[in-house]
Amino acid sequence: MNLLTNLFYFILLFINPLTVYSYDVILHNETEPGFKIYKVLSYRDGITVVHLVKPINESCIEPRIDLRILHPNGTVDSAKVDYPIPEYNFCRGPNGFYWFDINRSLPRSINILYLDIASASYYVLSITRSGYVLSTTHTSEECGFMFANYETENIVMWKYFSRPDDKGNFSLLNEGRHYLQSLCQFY
Repeated sequence: MNLLTNLFYFILLFINPLTVYSYDVILHNETEPGFKIYKVLSYRDGITVVHLVKPINESCIEPRIDLRILHPNGTVDSAKVDYPIPEYNFCRGPNGFYWFDINRSLPRSINILYLDIASASYYVLSITRSGYVLSTTHTSEECGFMFANYETENIVMWKYFSRPDDKGNFSLLNEGRHYLQSLCQFY
């Protein structure tokens, strides 16, 4: 019995239950010095969007949004978001974080959340992965909520509603659609 137990453990040594993953390496040299990687957004189609920032000092970065789009075939595209986001969003707030944030949204787009002190409101700037501005929407807890859903197999719709009024009714504030290249192309 002891011999069988030892043999069992010996055989287990040669069985490797771990899976080995391989990674592709993409080498890219920036032409403009000083950029640092701030955020990386990965999509299921293999494309990765890298948000680069350029520090000015300890608390602020240059007021611009530079993206690098890494394709599965190894090519790298540059994109710059051409939209007037207020400059104070690019300085750290009292919590130590920048006022703006970038997040992946829908199958092929990005949402940029930023603050406008003049109206004391948050806005969501919806852009494509290549930096093209789709829409900008005023949003805050006091103003309403956003809903996104598949309208058909290849159309994703989103709607932004007001908060309920005294009677409990909602009003549509803004809406849009995103058309997918192929059916059921999830992100």
